[in-house]
Amino acid sequence: RRQIKKAYQKMILIHHPDKLSAEERKKAEQQQLDNKEEPMFLKVQRAFDTLSDPNKRRGYDSQFAFDDAIPSGNEPASDFFEVYGPVFERNERFSVKKPVPRLGVDETPMKQVTKFYQFWNRFESWRDFSKFDEFKDGDIENARDRMEKRWMMRQNEIQNSKRKKKEYERIRTLVERAMASDPRIAREKEAERLEKERKKRERQEKREAEERARREAEEALRREEEERIRVEKEKANLERAERQQTKKNFKRQFRFLKRCCEAATALVGEEPEGLALGLIVLQDWFNAAEDVEP
Repeated sequence: RRQIKKAYQKMILIHHPDKLSAEERKKAEQQQLDNKEEPMFLKVQRAFDTLSDPNKRRGYDSQFAFDDAIPSGNEPASDFFEVYGPVFERNERFSVKKPVPRLGVDETPMKQVTKFYQFWNRFESWRDFSKFDEFKDGDIENARDRMEKRWMMRQNEIQNSKRKKKEYERIRTLVERAMASDPRIAREKEAERLEKERKKRERQEKREAEERARREAEEALRREEEERIRVEKEKANLERAERQQTKKNFKRQFRFLKRCCEAATALVGEEPEGLALGLIVLQDWFNAAEDVEP
């Protein structure tokens, strides 16, 4: 701004009518009449007013030729930085916020890459499209009345709003194509995909292990129950066999005792010698029956 003011003061001293000689002033007036131009010092004054006002300055800076072209998105991945880097640098001149982060290189950390795209996804442009206004300043100043003046200004605002919207669409398309082509993002997405698959595989293996453990536990319980039932059956069969054996032993002892009683009765009815002999015989029978369980 200081440079602009300094240049303005220098030029106004050169071209102001009070600083011109009579001959120079006459020549300047004749030239203005021939070319139908306004005095040079007025042009200098208007230029200073334009460059000193931020809004007018943006309109002035926006009127120069600018390459709006953006990559198609079909470029080889190896050319990504050479293709997209200059385009972002060319468009950063219109950024409201400064400084503007750069695209970087293939080795740029993902944290910086993320910040770069966040900045451009929220890009604020000061680019002015007033040079395309349907109604220029002279038209508005020469309006017939206030209503017509407002109508002209409103028409300009509507058209500028549409151009501004188109400009943001262009920037958004640029960012989307860059993100789709950026090899760093592609690697990051691939790493995230592999990490998701790994976690999914771990969850699946965990579920399978839990299911396997559940089945093994159920199988162990089933075998334990079968073993319990088998033991109980064996115990019941053993007890039944013992009862049957006890019953058989009792019947055998009963028959043995009955024979003993019958033999004793038969011996008592004989002589004493015969009774002694019978006792000896009974003793031999009892000795022979010692293996019989009571």
